[in-house]
Amino acid sequence: MEKQIEFLKEVFRAEVKGDYISQTDQYITHGEVRIGDTVVMIGRGNSQYPNRVGMNYVYVENADEVYKRAIQCGAASVMEPVDQVYGDRSGGFIDPQGNEWWVGQRLK
Repeated sequence: MEKQIEFLKEVFRAEVKGDYISQTDQYITHGEVRIGDTVVMIGRGNSQYPNRVGMNYVYVENADEVYKRAIQCGAASVMEPVDQVYGDRSGGFIDPQGNEWWVGQRLK
C-alpha cells in the first residue's frame, strides 16, 4: 500500500489525509488521500478481504500532465488523452499495482 500512496502523491499530487499502521504488523492497513476535492480510501487486502484492482475516473485540471506523470512513474498506457465527443479530454493508464485509472478534464 505504501507504493500505491506514493504513486498517487506523484501522479495526482494527492495529499495524504491519514493512514492507520497496524500495531502488530507495522505496516499501513488503511490510507486516505485527497485528489482535488475527492477523498480516496485504500486498504491492504487480507484473507477475509483479498486484494482487488479498481477502476477509477478522476477529473483533473490537465489530463495530459497527469497522464505523462503516470507513465513516468511506471504506469502502462491504456489510451493517451484525446478530446471526446461528450466534452472531456480523457485518457487512461494502469498503475504498477494493477489499478486502472482514467483521467478527464472538462473542455470549454
